[in-house]
Amino acid sequence: MNLLLIAHDFDFSNKDGIGRVSYEFNSTLNAFNYPHQTLSYGEMSALKRDIILPTKIRKINPDIIHLLQPEGGSFAFKAKKGVIKILTLHDSPGAKLHYTKNAVLSWYDIRRKDIAIRNADILICVSSLIKEGVVDYINKKGYKNKIIKVINLGLDKKFIFEPAYYGLRKDFVYIGSIHFPEKNIEDLLELYKLIITKSPNSYLHIFTSSPNPISHLKDKTDIPIYLDHKPFDDTKGIILHYQKSDEDIIPILKSATALIHLSKVEGFGLPILEALALGTPVLTLDIGKIPYELKKFTISDNLNGLLTQSLKLIEGMNTTAVSEGITYAKSQTWERFTNSIIEIYNQLPVHGEKTAF
Repeated sequence: MNLLLIAHDFDFSNKDGIGRVSYEFNSTLNAFNYPHQTLSYGEMSALKRDIILPTKIRKINPDIIHLLQPEGGSFAFKAKKGVIKILTLHDSPGAKLHYTKNAVLSWYDIRRKDIAIRNADILICVSSLIKEGVVDYINKKGYKNKIIKVINLGLDKKFIFEPAYYGLRKDFVYIGSIHFPEKNIEDLLELYKLIITKSPNSYLHIFTSSPNPISHLKDKTDIPIYLDHKPFDDTKGIILHYQKSDEDIIPILKSATALIHLSKVEGFGLPILEALALGTPVLTLDIGKIPYELKKFTISDNLNGLLTQSLKLIEGMNTTAVSEGITYAKSQTWERFTNSIIEIYNQLPVHGEKTAF
């Protein structure tokens, strides 16, 4: 079996969001000594991608193509007839998320994802919420003969609960983009502003890789913003951490009162899983579309309700919810994620064999 993985990149230095999944999955396959090849398309333009990469794919001559990011759909699935095509989806295909404001490019991105879905034999959804969207999408489009699987993402082993931190928590944390509308930064800042009117000795730590984060935040709030460290003469404010590693995030996240994650929609939500693993409570919006398998372990309410819950957390913790979240997070490893996909590979009908599905 000649397996080809295709993604934007598999680079250790680009471990944010979907790029992190590509890196962790490929690394775990290597650790398992599972035979495969990789092909990354990087930052090349869509037109160049469509011209160059089909030639590279034909030279590799794969039996199976696993596209880890649907943006490559219009070239990756131009392989010869009979090649089995697998697509991993990180958000619902019909969701209008953070597409560019340029209408032409936005249309092109949506079209490329549609091409990938239409031509895929197997669709791997990283959450139950995405599967719901995929089923609805392919039914509306009339696409037939799709095998759909749900495989939740994994967690880095360094995210481990340490009892020594239990009960010593302070401050709040947000991890993720501050530019994309679905991340709902406005409500994050509003909730924090409400919190410090009642409990002025709390900081909000924001970890992001978004470009120009300070100017972007200053356009949305008058709360003081500090870079990387707390000031000596203030007891509240936003501490901005730009492009930090897990090693930078973990000490602050595991000692936080809560992770605030008020996204309107999430494909999965790795920061939620990471916080649960560390025993840190997670605040989510009751109307937010967060995968059920994660949301059930969070504290979910409207802004006023979350304010009340935040103040309660500052005083003490809901140990039952925390312990249940820790137990769930421990089971979500990259080895489990990878083994689940290997099971799919091993059942595929390569060289005329019959499928096990």
